[in-house]
Amino acid sequence: MSKRKKNNIYPLIFVFILTFTTASLLMGVQAWLSPRIKTNKKMEKLRSILTISGIDTDKINNSELEKIFNKTFSKTELKPGFWRYQRNSQNKTIAYIYPLQGKGLWGPVKGFLSTGPKKWKIKDLIITYQEETPGLGAEIATSSFYQKFRGKKITPKPDSSKIVLQVKKEGQTRNKNEVDGITGATQTSKRFNQLLTNSLKMIVEDRKELK
Repeated sequence: MSKRKKNNIYPLIFVFILTFTTASLLMGVQAWLSPRIKTNKKMEKLRSILTISGIDTDKINNSELEKIFNKTFSKTELKPGFWRYQRNSQNKTIAYIYPLQGKGLWGPVKGFLSTGPKKWKIKDLIITYQEETPGLGAEIATSSFYQKFRGKKITPKPDSSKIVLQVKKEGQTRNKNEVDGITGATQTSKRFNQLLTNSLKMIVEDRKELK
């Protein structure tokens, strides 16, 4: 092999070694961080569930968070991937928590909503994941948006199956159980209304089962 060819090989060998070393380091870091990331996601989920059930979690650390959840909550799988969480206190149901999930404009939207014991009115709502446009559709994940749903009726009466809670284009609401959508984010508002309706239907069906 000529000296010139040998000189051409050295940079390739260097690039190969550098690439292999970097990939190995990244895989190692990912493996090291993976359990921590998984734990953080779990704690974020529990904190969200406790918060919208009415528990102030600001001063609760992760260890206490899990203890409180295990002591005061039970869960039931209503269908694959759709769990109902139930907060209990002194043999009484304080709140029910349901997943809120579906497709937004740019990606999946995930969160939870809670109801009172009769599953008639919304107690609270929280979005834990979304990919909507910052300053527009992403406003679905703000406290000012959650506030619009608190106390709203899901159905006209506790024993009714007709869903009356809807998200409408801003300025087009006709009654107190219709919520203004996000200004300048019509498509996100429409998609949010659809995923909300899907979850509310599950709640109404579940309410019938618990009678």
